[in-house]
Amino acid sequence: AKAALNKVNLGYKAVYKASSTVESGKIISQDKEAGSSVDKNTTITVTVSSGEETKATATVPSVTGMTESNATSVLQNAGFSVNTDYSYSDTVESGNVISQSPSGSSSAQEGTTVTIVVSRGKEVKNVTVPNVLGLDESTARQTLESNDLHVSVNYVTSASNVAYGNVISQLQFWHICTVRFFYYNYCKPL
Repeated sequence: AKAALNKVNLGYKAVYKASSTVESGKIISQDKEAGSSVDKNTTITVTVSSGEETKATATVPSVTGMTESNATSVLQNAGFSVNTDYSYSDTVESGNVISQSPSGSSSAQEGTTVTIVVSRGKEVKNVTVPNVLGLDESTARQTLESNDLHVSVNYVTSASNVAYGNVISQLQFWHICTVRFFYYNYCKPL
């Protein structure tokens, strides 16, 4: 380019710029449009590709267990972008980082996006406790356990007219359903 410009009495000035689309040493652009008229000895400024910009490599900080805001600050201060996903966890307190990708202590280019997964705490599932009054023990237990309820059974003896081995009452607590089964022990009045 320099020789071609000098041949027609024009000056040449090169400015270098990183480009991911233009090969190193090739011209990206020029300040005067090709084919336009300019005065003799005008300097044409061309922008030449210096190739892809190389970013510095840094160690990704480990932020597992930190609060979301602390983890975000640490990663951004280290030169990384942050993407946040959320998930339930039985072991990590709500608001704290469960995991990250890329992992802590690995190397990555500055500006890389680090995805952190933040705990929403334990997942609470609401279920409707089915009525098992009058059912036999096996059917009642199966019905309750199929709804992810824990079953606690109390066996009692009663003189009521409930069939032997059937549920006579049920109590429900936060996630435990206590069921009382009646084993009929009827005494005939004298």
